[in-house]
Amino acid sequence: MRDRGFTLMEALVYTAMMAFILAGLYTMIIYYKNVSSTEQSRVRLMQESRFVLSNLSEELKDAGAVLTLLNTGGFLKTTPYFNGIFPLNNTNFADGIIIAKGEPNAVTKLTSNFTPSSSTQLSVETTYRKDISGNVYAWSVGDKGIVITQNGYYVFYVTGVTANSLSIRASAVYYSGLLNTTNYKDKLIQPVTQNGNSIVYPSGTPVIKLYSFSIYLVQQMYDQSKKRNVRKLIRITDTKGQADALNNSTVVKGVEAENVWDLQIIYSVIPDLNNPSTEMDYCAKDSNKWTNPIENPCANETSCSGFLNYIRIKQLKEVTIRVVMLTDDYSGKGNITNQIPIIGDENQYTLTGAYKARVLTISVDPRNFNIIL
Repeated sequence: MRDRGFTLMEALVYTAMMAFILAGLYTMIIYYKNVSSTEQSRVRLMQESRFVLSNLSEELKDAGAVLTLLNTGGFLKTTPYFNGIFPLNNTNFADGIIIAKGEPNAVTKLTSNFTPSSSTQLSVETTYRKDISGNVYAWSVGDKGIVITQNGYYVFYVTGVTANSLSIRASAVYYSGLLNTTNYKDKLIQPVTQNGNSIVYPSGTPVIKLYSFSIYLVQQMYDQSKKRNVRKLIRITDTKGQADALNNSTVVKGVEAENVWDLQIIYSVIPDLNNPSTEMDYCAKDSNKWTNPIENPCANETSCSGFLNYIRIKQLKEVTIRVVMLTDDYSGKGNITNQIPIIGDENQYTLTGAYKARVLTISVDPRNFNIIL
């Protein structure tokens, strides 16, 4: 008896059945892969939210530590351009912020004029610690410090230390007026024509070692896999003297949060410290996009001079940061359009797609701003 194989019809049926089964398995694999990716995105969103709530708020609490001393008559007769916190307000984009705090036991001052554009040496009163008897250096190679006057500042990197001098790297860590990158500018307000690397810092100007110096900016790029723009919160600790800090590979920076879409910074000041009812809030804003409208808009550098002076003379009561964070969401993909909550000064959000949005609000009282010395 001859062995009988599959008929053409049977082969076609078996092939169709196997194709159906494999298609089902493939669909399940893709589905669970997307679900897993969504859950991982949500976990990352929670982790990054915790960072914004903890690390950034702690840095803001210490913003201006020691640098507020620059407002006392013992150092400067005029309020300085910077004393630990500086807003980078933007219209139609996320805000940025510069934060610094100093070391109280390393405060000193220049004993001769210093011009950053032509010198890598700072002659100072002392480099010894103020809290210890005897000659113990407060400074060491690799430290960052700041020299600051009424209309600018220069952040430097230490390459050598003696009892009465600091050798510094030729390129600045940062200086006032340097920033010129996508969506961000750091323009001197008073006077607008000077930059921190070109002015002369006179003898007697304060020199302070920095515990920390950070510039927080939001960087936007198109993500091919997500088919939409994404924004990341970038922390810059050394610009290496580069103006285009976000797009230069030599800059020392890191991604702090990957899902930040908007960052709005609000500053509450009390011009009359004895009268809390005089409190005013400043930020770039559109009055139609706030539950509680901001009283005094600060949309650009030409309208911020009074506000910046309030910050410089320790009248800042509170810093509030509102953050919109996004993560892609597989559920309903392809048939849902989400609206990102508008929290600041952007005219509109055109981003569409399947995602989750979370709004965070952080309010911080800087520790050193409200002290009359």
